[in-house]
Amino acid sequence: MFLNCARFYLLLFYIAGFFISASAQNGEKAIVSQKFVYKTAKAGEVYIVWATDYWRTPDKKFWPKNTYLQDKFAYTKLIEQGDSFYTSITLPYNSRLDYFFWIPKSKTGKKVNGWDTNLKSDYTSNFTENKIIELNDSKLYIEYPKFTILSAGAQFLIISLVLFLSVIFLFRKNRNLNTFLIVTGFLCGAFVYSFLARAEIADLFHKSLSVILGSVFQDLFWLLVIAILFFPLLYIFKQKIIARNVLLVIFFLIATITVLSSLLNIEVIKQLGTPFNYKWLYYSDFFRGNDARTAVSETLTDTFLKNIFLLLASYFLFSIAIAIAIKNIAHGRRAALSLIVMLSVFFLLSFYEYRTKQFKAATIQAPVIAFLSSVFEPTAEAQLLKTKVSDETAQYIIKYHNNFYTSALDSSHLIDNIILFVSESTPQQYINIYDSTFNCTPNLKKWSNISSVFTNMYAQIPSTPNSMLTLISGIYPMVDYKSAISEKIQLPPVSLPKILNDNGWATSLFFSSDLHYSNMNVYAKKQGFSFIEDFNTMPCNKKFTITHSNIDGLDDECLAQNYFKWFDSTRPKKTFSMLWTNQTHYPYYTDSDISYTKENDNLNRYLNALHHTDKVFGELMTGLEKRNKLKNTLVIFIADHGEAFNTHYQTLHASRVYEENVHIPCMVFNPVFYKGEYDNNIHGLIDIDVTITHLLGLQKPKEWQGRSLFDTTKNGRTFFVSPYTDLILGTRNKNWKYIYDADTKENELYNLVNDPKELFNVSNRYPEVVKKEHEILIGWVQYEHKEYDQRRMEKSTK
Repeated sequence: MFLNCARFYLLLFYIAGFFISASAQNGEKAIVSQKFVYKTAKAGEVYIVWATDYWRTPDKKFWPKNTYLQDKFAYTKLIEQGDSFYTSITLPYNSRLDYFFWIPKSKTGKKVNGWDTNLKSDYTSNFTENKIIELNDSKLYIEYPKFTILSAGAQFLIISLVLFLSVIFLFRKNRNLNTFLIVTGFLCGAFVYSFLARAEIADLFHKSLSVILGSVFQDLFWLLVIAILFFPLLYIFKQKIIARNVLLVIFFLIATITVLSSLLNIEVIKQLGTPFNYKWLYYSDFFRGNDARTAVSETLTDTFLKNIFLLLASYFLFSIAIAIAIKNIAHGRRAALSLIVMLSVFFLLSFYEYRTKQFKAATIQAPVIAFLSSVFEPTAEAQLLKTKVSDETAQYIIKYHNNFYTSALDSSHLIDNIILFVSESTPQQYINIYDSTFNCTPNLKKWSNISSVFTNMYAQIPSTPNSMLTLISGIYPMVDYKSAISEKIQLPPVSLPKILNDNGWATSLFFSSDLHYSNMNVYAKKQGFSFIEDFNTMPCNKKFTITHSNIDGLDDECLAQNYFKWFDSTRPKKTFSMLWTNQTHYPYYTDSDISYTKENDNLNRYLNALHHTDKVFGELMTGLEKRNKLKNTLVIFIADHGEAFNTHYQTLHASRVYEENVHIPCMVFNPVFYKGEYDNNIHGLIDIDVTITHLLGLQKPKEWQGRSLFDTTKNGRTFFVSPYTDLILGTRNKNWKYIYDADTKENELYNLVNDPKELFNVSNRYPEVVKKEHEILIGWVQYEHKEYDQRRMEKSTK
């Protein structure tokens, strides 16, 4: 018995010893550190881009110094030592590291975009032992900045000067030019410079000859129009010196404008995604508002203007050289006839390719033609109004607009304070609560546990004045580049402030920019706000400290401060306030300089401005908490529209209706009613004022076109429009998003569940979906047109 017990305890002793030893060994191996050395003489800066266990975002506690997160990957800057770059990464035992290398700067300090992805297979390392991993740049690919004519003014001037002097020397005995040769030379020169600009815009350097021919047709056509106009006139007035010289001056002016607009169009396409037109001029309120002038001044730097001047000077020298060369090479009727035939054949081939091939309209439009067309051509909307839609579609649209509450909410007895916090130019993708990779909105995340989060909220139009119209008057904006606010169209007799005023509420609007833009000040007063302050009237001693121009605006912190002054003085009355920020509007003003991204300076500045907006929101919520008013307050955080940063060939916000333009955040805060739930249904700004009256138990006006966010019946559809370049229309219906360019007749269809970044247009694969969504979109345009026609009639009868 004793022997058996001894054996049993001896066995337990050995088992315990084994587990203790194994545990000690595992403890030694719990953490593994590996050093990564990348050898290259081509880079001035190297990052290791990494994640763990098949590209899962690594825990922040394992980040080395100089690491930031982007697109869910960790970016760690390597330490430079001669032609080697190194860092050490520590991870739990048996972890897998997935990584590649990114080079943003060359050895000479120039910005580049270099990648070593192991020939697109990525590198991996298993963390089972401490070791040093050395790699060289044999698989490194560096993409250097693309050549742009806009930065090569000096080079073009030198080439043109050499050509000019060579021609002068070669043909020194016969270089006198008549009027027709001068015009011919300048037209040829205009085509060469227009072609170079077109090649850069449409990326023609590696395209086939047929694509190149079709792409330059509009430029050729515009120059042909100039030739047809001036050659006969110059022939008629060739004996009248004054008239001929006046015609020559006008010709030089038009030729110079043609070349200048072609060169500037390179930058315009980058900014707007389309050539400049009258609609954009109207939208920007250029002659009265500072915002557009600010954007232009940021582009037209001294260096930029210097290059433009040098390019124009080179154009003049080149054109004169061409004229002298034509005189000496193509003299005689036979040579002139041969030249005309060649040009005619070239023009006809260009026209044929233009008509038979598919091009992205914005990249081949001649800028002068695009602008003149936007002024004189019938609008695309007029063509849509003539399109027949089925009775079924017409009834669907009527039913969509005319809806009423299908449920009652038990909240009106509790809510006596409502704040509509409108964040300027804020796409959903940069807000933490929506899984943003940028941690720039910690306060929204902090308060999200007392919110209801709406994941599919859309702006109806990427325009501040029109978004204000929708939020206050409860209607869709005009399907037109003109604004119902600026045009002073008769609006619905009831607005959200008027309804609240009639029910004993005090209403206010705090706007940290200038309400005079697009007559928003006049509109706000007419809609019944009892108290209004903007940058002209709001007390504020906080100005922007990081500025790039003079813009009409204040530090957004003044919104919260002045709101609480008004709120405290208005109690115990029920209160509604709209707080509209400004610092996230271009050019993005902020005091902070946190490094959120290295790839885009404008985006990093924007994210710092958004961080400041989040700070202001946090101050607002903290102020309500200190006043013990959170339970009685409904706070709605929303944006007026989004903002683009070099996506879909655009920057800023107003030129398109992609997700970055119109997909916006929406969170409704109250600690009694909301506990951090998510709503994935489709909604729009059109639904906000209806939601407020629904929550307060007030009747919805029949003129309002939205549906409450908390209604039990879900429509699953919303509409949006951007009329400032081409007339761009869109609708989101469940997973589908359909976009139609009414000017170019281009269709786009995206499944946002599979393709949230709208990279793959599947309109050709689903023609039945395109047909259905297209008819519904046209039906919506026609319905809105009738509504605004009726409002115009009501205005004229008063």
